[in-house]
Amino acid sequence: MTLLRRVWNWLSLEGRAGRREYNLVLWPLAAGFPALIFRDMRVRNSDGWISLGDGLFLVGGFMLLAFFGMVVTARRLHDIGRSAAWIFIFMFVLRLVYGLYERMPSGLLRDVVLGVPLACGAAVLIFLAIKRGEPDTNVFGPPSGRG
Repeated sequence: MTLLRRVWNWLSLEGRAGRREYNLVLWPLAAGFPALIFRDMRVRNSDGWISLGDGLFLVGGFMLLAFFGMVVTARRLHDIGRSAAWIFIFMFVLRLVYGLYERMPSGLLRDVVLGVPLACGAAVLIFLAIKRGEPDTNVFGPPSGRG
């Protein structure tokens, strides 16, 4: 597969992504989120603000990582015979949990309210990383040929 075709494949929601492609794309992206958060902590001034350029870099970085993560996860869901709409269900639940988290007083219960859904989300990502795709052609296309 040529490099241009492979990059286009990473931008497309069509088709299926096998375990190998999912792991090669998603886990480096997941490592990028803490790197951006660490950069955010380093570039703040004494008042807690960041410059416009650094802010645009951080927001753009988070958006790119989230976009590529959602695209490869959607194609991985296609590989196991599920719709990409599951991503929106996860995002909706995460937003509800975060809204509840914002309104709770600090303490252990507040940490549990945020920690449990995040742990469940991590478990889902691991499940997607190890589950075999459907061996035959499904409604999303032929198998990717990689696990």
